[in-house]
Amino acid sequence: MYDSFQKSLLPYLKSFILFIIFSSSLLVSAQYLDKSNDTIVYRRLNSIQNTIELPYSSILLDLIKERIYPNETQISESISKFFHYKPLFESEAAKYNMPSEITYLPYAISMMDNRYSGKFGTAGVWGLTATVAARYGLSITPFVDERLSVEKSTKAAFKYLNNLFELYGDWWSTIIAFANSPAGYNAAIIKINDSEYTVWDFYQKSRLPFKDIVPNYIYTVYLGNFFQTYDIAVKAFKIPAFSWVHVYQDINILDLTDKTAISEDLFLQLNPVFVSSKIPGDSLFKVFLTEDAKQKFYQWEDSLYFWGISIRELEMLADSLEAGDDEILSSDSAESESNSNLESVASKPEKKAPEVKKEQRIVYVVKSGDVLGRIADRHGVSVNKIKEWNNIKNDIIYPGQKVIIYKNANYKPSSAKSNVSKNTEYIYYIVKKGDSLWKIASQYNGVSDADIRELNKIGNSIHPGQVLKIKVKN
Repeated sequence: MYDSFQKSLLPYLKSFILFIIFSSSLLVSAQYLDKSNDTIVYRRLNSIQNTIELPYSSILLDLIKERIYPNETQISESISKFFHYKPLFESEAAKYNMPSEITYLPYAISMMDNRYSGKFGTAGVWGLTATVAARYGLSITPFVDERLSVEKSTKAAFKYLNNLFELYGDWWSTIIAFANSPAGYNAAIIKINDSEYTVWDFYQKSRLPFKDIVPNYIYTVYLGNFFQTYDIAVKAFKIPAFSWVHVYQDINILDLTDKTAISEDLFLQLNPVFVSSKIPGDSLFKVFLTEDAKQKFYQWEDSLYFWGISIRELEMLADSLEAGDDEILSSDSAESESNSNLESVASKPEKKAPEVKKEQRIVYVVKSGDVLGRIADRHGVSVNKIKEWNNIKNDIIYPGQKVIIYKNANYKPSSAKSNVSKNTEYIYYIVKKGDSLWKIASQYNGVSDADIRELNKIGNSIHPGQVLKIKVKN
């Protein structure tokens, strides 16, 4: 009886299983079409309430497949950061009566990486050039780059956008000129030579260095409106509670992070503007720390200032009282200075000028109005030699900067960096335990962690024994 009942149900059971399998395949197909179909993406794009035109191209569909599916975690992190800062962008846009979708521009440029470093020296989430940054009030020195501050660079970027829109009166012209410079945009218009051109013509026909801004911007606006369709989770972008402290004298960042027990990653998250291993002392300069780190900073403050002054700088300070602006140090004593005891320096009853030997080393403190040519003429050396000795990439110097000069024409730099031949562009660094990209970059003037990531095509993770290629000379 029971067996006959089972047999009677068997056909129905088979039909039900086939129905489930068929339905599941339909759902999978529908999901695939929903995420990958030209028509669906086109309709969605047109449904966005926007002022800036968002013309569709199949290139957009290619971007969706290339970027979203393999990188959902990375997309989740970057878009979470974008939505965290979006109110700031919207507030600035409102000041200039700009459409809200212009706020997607920094995401399109940098994926919200505030340590982004692009072609031709662009940097920060907005990808500003040094020239534009300086024009709109941002400070760039060997120690600080305010383009890396989201808040400060955003204010400068919107001033620049407003000026460009006043010039062109069109948002796509403004966006392309912002990414490529007005001169680049104007040259592209001439090259296209078509009164009926579209924004996609800039991407497909021009040679603009940042022509990707066209698909990137449209893709970013689309993603910001339909990320949920692709199962992208937006999480709260959390920054620990923090406050600021004044730094009155130079401090080494590694000393600071060590003694305040704040991680380098968190420190740079709170203080992204630092681009060297030193925090320059300035009574107006603020350093942001968590509350725990802030209390430890005050405990170690005097020691941090003392460690921030090298033995060489202590010698220079003493010499300056006797010799004025020029401090003369023997190159033979340079190595012994770094190994001498601080107490022996402090206990000297009277500072005597060091003996001037054959290889005479001078440390000159730059004064307001100085230029490299004038300094070189005063000391009888060439500008190129001064730049070589100090690893200066261009002719820019600033008051208070210490410039090393060797009076012996036969002098050859003995530092590790100087051992790189003049024609060598790269060195290879073997990662050690405890290294981070930022710590490695801080050892080389003009090198950022973003430079190392881009050159080696890596993320933020490195491991001991890994070999990194680093560009140290242009």
